[in-house]
Amino acid sequence: MQEKELEIAGGSLHYEIRDGKIAVTGLGGGASQVSVPERIENLPVEIIHKRAFLSKKNLRKVILPDTIREVGDWAFAYCDSLREIA
Repeated sequence: MQEKELEIAGGSLHYEIRDGKIAVTGLGGGASQVSVPERIENLPVEIIHKRAFLSKKNLRKVILPDTIREVGDWAFAYCDSLREIA
């Protein structure tokens, strides 16, 4: 699968298309707040891949859409400043 990139405020979301769904695979940049969109390329964002946000030290808040169905192991591990997932 080919990883793609979507520019967001303060950085970029890395993602893959899997069986007609979007899987967020990573975060580029040093954003302190990330709002994951409900749709990318007109497909639902349903998966936060394992280790997607691993060790993002500046990350304080993540806003997830209602379309998320799966959050992988260690998706937010070592995000020492993370205070809120909404």
